[in-house]
Amino acid sequence: MGAKTRLVGAAGVSQVGNWLTFTGLLQYLQNTFGSSATIGAFLVQAAPPLLLARWATARMAGFRTRFAWLAVQLPLAALSLALLARGWGLVYVLCLLGVTSLFRTIGNTLFMSVATDWTPEGRRSSTFTAIGSVGSITLAISPAFGGVIGGVLGFSALFVIDAVTFVVAALVLARAPREAPDGRIATGGPTRLVGRPRGVAGRFVPGLRLWVWFGVVGAAVNAVELPVFADVHHFGVTGFGVALTCYGTGGLVAFLLSLVRKDLAVRLDVLALIYAVALAAWVYAGHAGAFAGFAVAGLTYGLYSGRLRARVAGAAEDEVSTTDIWAWANQTTQLVNLIVYATGALLFAAGVPVLACAALTLACAVVVVVLSYTARRKDTPVDLASGPRPTRCR
Repeated sequence: MGAKTRLVGAAGVSQVGNWLTFTGLLQYLQNTFGSSATIGAFLVQAAPPLLLARWATARMAGFRTRFAWLAVQLPLAALSLALLARGWGLVYVLCLLGVTSLFRTIGNTLFMSVATDWTPEGRRSSTFTAIGSVGSITLAISPAFGGVIGGVLGFSALFVIDAVTFVVAALVLARAPREAPDGRIATGGPTRLVGRPRGVAGRFVPGLRLWVWFGVVGAAVNAVELPVFADVHHFGVTGFGVALTCYGTGGLVAFLLSLVRKDLAVRLDVLALIYAVALAAWVYAGHAGAFAGFAVAGLTYGLYSGRLRARVAGAAEDEVSTTDIWAWANQTTQLVNLIVYATGALLFAAGVPVLACAALTLACAVVVVVLSYTARRKDTPVDLASGPRPTRCR
């Protein structure tokens, strides 16, 4: 298998397992402890990675990046199996979720670093689009399968499957392709534990700013998603499931495009504009707009995030290590998630209408359009040829 096939395969297997476990745990927490426990689950998954993942990754300096990623899969499998213990208490489950989220974030940082090292600059956009689109596809199908498996075989089956997926993903990347040399986690000067990595060239800064704002939009969509479907469109379980399928179908199209094209010629600002219009249709254009808008959003999100990730990877080519740039990117995503979700909770608690919250989300999407346009104008011809980056925060 080539480098791209290995990377996409490992990402897909791992994503399926993650969503199966997440589905099972949310159902268990909701049924056993109530809604406050599910909120606690989101919080404990954000705080440890935000505070510790970048620091822990920096402690691995000198190791081969792929070997470090392989080593992280073992505790992740063990943590999934730890959920097989009977008589869980809320504290036990939340602690396991927090530790698991920390290891997953470290693993994701190392995985994206491996993907950067293995992929030539001109092919990164299609590779990262494929990796991100696999996430959108599994998002659409895994919760449904998780619900069926959990209902028929019980929650334990979901956790065993998740543990197995970590082992399978590790086997997929156990050997490096001949054309893809392994990189090492950077040694030398101390890496920052907060803030943008040192040494990022000025021409890459607009792309890093886009990463933050695109993350804001993704988190905001997540925050208003269920309220929009429930209160604006009055969808039940079936309607919501169909909408998720539409989103996953858009991601599938983005995935297929990444296989047949090394790099799409669509401008970054044009993709951002179509994404914003799709979100507007999702909110305001009735049932048909909800389904069609979500499908187009899944497509443009996958294409945009792949190019944006390629731009993040490009920022590591000067004096910044790939692990440091992806550790910063993941840390930023966790911080954005915390801030946006907390803001959303406060707005809903204060009685702010769902449509007003959705309008704020669309305003952030407009900011991404403007920043995408200015970033394109500031790009050198070389940068324009290589393209850009992030993901829906799923």
